[in-house]
Amino acid sequence: MKAVNKPRTMLLFIAAMFLLPLVLAWLMYTGVVEFHPETTRNKGLLVSPTVPFDWQRAKPLQAEESPSATADAVLGHWVVLYPIEGACGSECEQRLSSVRQVHLATGRDRDRIRLVALFLGQPSDRAAEQIEAIYQEFILAVDTSGGLRRVIETAASPASSSGGTYLIDPLGNIMMVYPDTADANDLKVDLKRLLKWSKLDEQS
Repeated sequence: MKAVNKPRTMLLFIAAMFLLPLVLAWLMYTGVVEFHPETTRNKGLLVSPTVPFDWQRAKPLQAEESPSATADAVLGHWVVLYPIEGACGSECEQRLSSVRQVHLATGRDRDRIRLVALFLGQPSDRAAEQIEAIYQEFILAVDTSGGLRRVIETAASPASSSGGTYLIDPLGNIMMVYPDTADANDLKVDLKRLLKWSKLDEQS
């Protein structure tokens, strides 16, 4: 009797080995079991669905430049956008500095990224000159109509009530938000992953 049961037990064990992955995959597909590998989880707050950002509304700060200069410079690139309202105080300067360091950390891929400081409203001459002199990697633009402010607010909520930095894809869609309290390293991790696996900027 024992000799008969042994092969049957072995067959059941082998069948379970083949069926278990299928059952687990089905449970994950239906949402009964949730699994998100840490290595593929984004650090920023995902904006879903993505919010289109109209770069044509981002006017270059320098009056002598073409009205479409900002759009021409950024479309087709990954963009790190930092909105500025009023003067750029110490927190603003610290954030700009952190974003610049993230940009440098991307190494040879940094040409695929554009950094944009967007003033929400006409800035003072002093604020603009200060940023232009110190943070030369940034493209400076201004939202004079208020339309881009509404777009930014849409992307920030409900993902984040205090969105500070925004990641925009090469097609012009806000896809991630990084609150003012977020570690700049989060942006670096997400950017490096996107630059490694996505070819979206090569297709746009």
